[in-house]
Amino acid sequence: MDINDPRRQNYIGRRLKVIDANNKTLIGIEGLIVDETMKSLKIMTHKGEIKTILKKGSRLLIGPWHINGEEIMKRPDQRIKMRIKEALKIRQQPLMV
Repeated sequence: MDINDPRRQNYIGRRLKVIDANNKTLIGIEGLIVDETMKSLKIMTHKGEIKTILKKGSRLLIGPWHINGEEIMKRPDQRIKMRIKEALKIRQQPLMV
């Protein structure tokens, strides 16, 4: 995985649309991600309501990315740490001349 992999991004503040979910009443809901836990995302809809979307069993459109919820079932800080470690590995590689 590279550091620009969508599964390693911070999602708070990004737009989300639920494409598919085990809870069919959530399909089509759109909003701004305001909080994230290991198993869920909280979004604020255009009506000002806060909705909780479970990652498991969901297909999401977050920004330009189509993401299966199971792929991002980690705490946000764990995903970001993975991204930082990957960036450090790239910087530590010797230059090929």
